[in-house]
Amino acid sequence: QIVVPHAADQMRQAQGVARCQVGLAIPPKEVTVDRLVAALAQALPDRSPLRVYAQTLQAEFDALGGVPAAADRLERFTAEDAKSAKEKGIGGRE
Repeated sequence: QIVVPHAADQMRQAQGVARCQVGLAIPPKEVTVDRLVAALAQALPDRSPLRVYAQTLQAEFDALGGVPAAADRLERFTAEDAKSAKEKGIGGRE
């Protein structure tokens, strides 16, 4: 990935991509054709370290159950939080 963040939480997401070494983050003010060409040259080769790290990360996510497992956990946590709030008498509709 080549990420050029522009708004909201995109900067944090871009930093995460770079920190995990699965892509490159380029600040908007630093984007030039030459910089993008260099980033593409770094990211596109089949055995690019960025691709290798991305494939490794994908395998780790898959081993944890991937998106379906994450969605199930989020639903469970949300339901538990709602139940806890209801028991405490907070967050309900009047």
